[in-house]
Amino acid sequence: MQKKIEAIKDTLDEAKRLPAIKAAAKIAAAEKALEKALSLISEIAHRIEVLEGVTGVGGHYE
Repeated sequence: MQKKIEAIKDTLDEAKRLPAIKAAAKIAAAEKALEKALSLISEIAHRIEVLEGVTGVGGHYE
């Protein structure tokens, strides 16, 4: 999981280094980082749900 977080950070750093003239590339890199972040959040949420099911702890969060 730490590798995924580092990959997201690296993608954002890459976007930050691009000059403003390459706005399309910056946007594409930021979108890629966002997609990776959403995937990671989904994975974390799934793991929490599994743990709640196993331990009987937790509840509905909305």
